[in-house]
Amino acid sequence: MKFSVIFRIAVIALIVQLASCAKDKKEVKVNKEIESDTIFNSGNPYYGFILKSNPDIIKDNELVYFKVEDIDLDGKQEAIVALGKLDKEDENNTEINQIFLLRKDNGIIKKLNTNFNDFTIINEIELVSLKGIKQKFIRLSIIERGSSHGLVLFELNGDKVKEFLSSTPVGEGSCYLIDKNNDGEYDGYIKFFFFTDAVHYEVEETYVLKDKKFKLSQTHVKISDYPKTIEDLLLQYISLRSLEIKSSEISERLEQVCIDQDALAIKWNVDAWEMGLLEYFDDPDTLKVQIQDDNTATVTYIDDNKKTYQCQFEVAKTADKWQITKVTITKNGDEELNK
Repeated sequence: MKFSVIFRIAVIALIVQLASCAKDKKEVKVNKEIESDTIFNSGNPYYGFILKSNPDIIKDNELVYFKVEDIDLDGKQEAIVALGKLDKEDENNTEINQIFLLRKDNGIIKKLNTNFNDFTIINEIELVSLKGIKQKFIRLSIIERGSSHGLVLFELNGDKVKEFLSSTPVGEGSCYLIDKNNDGEYDGYIKFFFFTDAVHYEVEETYVLKDKKFKLSQTHVKISDYPKTIEDLLLQYISLRSLEIKSSEISERLEQVCIDQDALAIKWNVDAWEMGLLEYFDDPDTLKVQIQDDNTATVTYIDDNKKTYQCQFEVAKTADKWQITKVTITKNGDEELNK
């Protein structure tokens, strides 16, 4: 009887030990699978492929991003390898020098042709999901003009990589994807930028993803304060009329600075006055403002081809602010006009 009890205890202990060993083996197997998808070293086949074809790139750079996934859902694994200089404290200082898009097909790795490396400075790369589209997209953050951040999305289709979206701010600013309902799928992006000609503007454009295309949904514009002098009033009017951006804020400010109901019907040479404003930012004498005692004024711009553009204004002060009461185009390049 005593021997039977001991035997049963020994059997139970053996079963527990075997179960524990089986569990340990299972956990080790899972860890190895995760490790092969995340660790980029000499034991990784993608590392070996790049080392063989581009040894100096491996030697001179560090890993910034590595991801293995079936990007276009064709049953074949792709690997994204981004190499460069990684700044863990400030990602804006990270610089990606080389990006490889590799595909493993029947155990053979090959490099896919891309134009990723045509961009001057890339500081971010990742795979992202877009609302309503099953396959993943490759997102790049590119740096232009010092601190401006552009947004580029690439789509993989077979062996071809094509641009799905390219957005860069006008002037200084940034473009970034948004996920309104926080479900892990991006459904739009925001383009924020600011610039100054004769007026300072801050612009936020929101784009939404609809029918697999990004479409402009709304635009908000913050405009510098209402002008206090006649000269600033005229320059702000010219600036507002020359903008290609449309928003309720711009329309409202135009109605405030100019009460001439016929002014918007006048044909406005956007290209000429826009160039004049760009030159004005560097040289205020580019736009010559002449104010007469009878509250009339003219603004004149002469371009590089010696063509003259001129506006005549009548102004009045009401409720402690200057307003334009009449606008007349007197010269438009080679044309001499009466209105």
